[in-house]
Amino acid sequence: MEAQLQAHVAFHLTGRRTAGGLTAIDGQGLRPAALARYRDLAALRHDFPVVLAAAGDAPVVALSGIFDALLAQVAQGTDADRIRHHALRLECEIRRAAERSPVRTLASLWGDAERTVCDAGGDALLLDSLAKLRGALRTDGEVVACDRMLPARVVTHAWRIVQSAKARRMRATIDRLILKTSDILRADDANSADGVSAGRLRASVGESFAQDIDFGAMSALLTAARPAARLPGTRRARLEQILTTLRSQAFFPPVPRATAHVNGAPAYEFMFHRTADALDAYRARLVRMVEVAKAMAVAALEIEGRYREVPHDAMFGAIGAEEMGPSELVQFPDYLVCVSADALDAAAGANLMEALSAGLPIKILLVTDDLVAPSQAADGHASTGVRVRRLASAAISLGGVFVLEAPSSHLVRVRDRLLRGLSFAGPALLSVYSGAGGAMGDLHPYLAAAAAAEARAFPAFTYDPAAGEDWASRFTLDHNTQADRPWPVHRLDWEDGALQRVSAETTFTIVDFLACDARYARHFAAVPREMWDGRMVPV
Repeated sequence: MEAQLQAHVAFHLTGRRTAGGLTAIDGQGLRPAALARYRDLAALRHDFPVVLAAAGDAPVVALSGIFDALLAQVAQGTDADRIRHHALRLECEIRRAAERSPVRTLASLWGDAERTVCDAGGDALLLDSLAKLRGALRTDGEVVACDRMLPARVVTHAWRIVQSAKARRMRATIDRLILKTSDILRADDANSADGVSAGRLRASVGESFAQDIDFGAMSALLTAARPAARLPGTRRARLEQILTTLRSQAFFPPVPRATAHVNGAPAYEFMFHRTADALDAYRARLVRMVEVAKAMAVAALEIEGRYREVPHDAMFGAIGAEEMGPSELVQFPDYLVCVSADALDAAAGANLMEALSAGLPIKILLVTDDLVAPSQAADGHASTGVRVRRLASAAISLGGVFVLEAPSSHLVRVRDRLLRGLSFAGPALLSVYSGAGGAMGDLHPYLAAAAAAEARAFPAFTYDPAAGEDWASRFTLDHNTQADRPWPVHRLDWEDGALQRVSAETTFTIVDFLACDARYARHFAAVPREMWDGRMVPV
């Protein structure tokens, strides 16, 4: 027994399986027992695939959630069980098709899935169920699976919804200011000598009644009656400058951004793949942003008749980029930067922290594909996302940065907090583990991401500076399994060699997560059952 213990300790310290009956696990296709029931994900109901729904709905909706809502609506009375059975067949087929074709619309996948289900055998009752479900469906959008591109697709889609709502509000405000300012100038033009000339009056009436009116006499009458006061030259110049600035601004184009041009030049783009590029764009546009903000403020005062040249000229003349506060910045579009954590070098990390610490309106999506890449400096031992965790911790320490960390498997559950982060009046860091990197073998990215959260290697949390005055209000771990325990505990049921049912409570730890990665197989060894003893802990 002592020799056996020494062999086990030697393996623990050196990784050598020279004695003690220890055998390698390499190539055996093993995975943690807790994952055994999830081998065929397409046959199971879970949060994926998801539908990137249009504005007005939740931006990210689980396919299973859509079917649950449909069944609550149409599965009624004596037909309820039949409709539910057919709906689950249809849902399963859509899920399998979404895995084969990662990006298609729900309407397209739905039609193909209906044909496949009917071809497999059906009758009038099946057709009736499918017709009821299809008639109640009101949601459409891209259907995306849980893969490497999921974090970018989900966050980009949600960001566009938030920015579109902001753009509509600002465009309506700008259009109103342009209209009211133009009205002031048009009224002044109408009172000018040119405005009441015979030619201008004839043009305003049209040819239909031109023969019946003496425009010369009308012009003389209006000229005698028109008010002597006109807009001062300085005010007119100010109003014309306001119109020039608001009409030429490229932050909120008058048409959808995909085809938008302002004065022949393309509207500004606000999505980037490098923080440095976003910072450069922000700094280059800052002067124009100040001009637009001042033009809007001056226009509002002019329209209300409250602009006074003596105090206001000096006040607005002194306003520069340094005076742009949160209330002004929040009106303008946010910048979205999608960054790969696996390729993040020192310079890129410094740019990222610079953007966050400066309080700029930048939302940064930091995607990690390989969470446990072996560190060269640590002799091959796991880094367990140390660099990513440090960035998240540093962002939280700044105090005014919204920070969301979540694996891809949790994105549907945290969608409300994701929208809150994208709507936050300030910088935000959104750190997501895709589960699609490393050496996880045939383990689906969804399971890899979920396992990382379960093992506390990449827990889900939110830090919202606007949620309250203390940490208890700002920081939450709500979306983690059994967050009050060091490790989650689950009941595992299996059949032993004597075909008897066995149950036991097991924990899912960082060791289970690392065991999924083939690069760490050499750190594990199988121990024959006859050599088990009370000093060992099962994994």
